[in-house]
Amino acid sequence: MVKVKFFAKFRELAGTGEMEVGAEDVRSLLLILKERKKELGEALMEGRGTNLRKTVKVLVNGREIRWLKGVDTPLRENDVVYLFPPVGGG
Repeated sequence: MVKVKFFAKFRELAGTGEMEVGAEDVRSLLLILKERKKELGEALMEGRGTNLRKTVKVLVNGREIRWLKGVDTPLRENDVVYLFPPVGGG
């Protein structure tokens, strides 16, 4: 199991600040989250629900997945995944 931590809008959509999920990679994690919470899945993914939105930040153990293997980044027991929605400011 991996621990998933939700922030800001994603926390509201998930209905919790964190949950544990069994997934082998980030892609399968996102699909599981979409099955559990449809609105959360739609906020995380675009198209037919297979691509991560470019504005979403996903970190695995504090490392941005875009610098790893993207959604194909493998997950291991006790990993921590952080999901951040887009942030705006001015």
